[in-house]
Amino acid sequence: MELLLRRATLLLAALAAAACRNEAALERKEKQALADSVSRAQDTVHKLNMKELSGGELTEEERAARQRLKEQSDEDQNGGNTPPPPEVQHPPAEEPPAPPAAETR
Repeated sequence: MELLLRRATLLLAALAAAACRNEAALERKEKQALADSVSRAQDTVHKLNMKELSGGELTEEERAARQRLKEQSDEDQNGGNTPPPPEVQHPPAEEPPAPPAAETR
């Protein structure tokens, strides 16, 4: 009976380990697919930007696609539908007045 219990425990441990490996592999594939999607979107946006910078006129469709891809890329990089945190512009700090120079004699 004890031997049967040990075998069952080993079998369950092996199944749990296999499930963990499968889940990790799936997560790696999803992460790679997301990275590939971001890369393709950034490449397309770059090509459209270069076309515009070289004096080419973008069609309304291309401008809309560029904006959509930028937004999609930002969402993907920030883990989903959450917008990126706003960039806070801090005013330059005022420097305190210099202390009066000590007189030396």
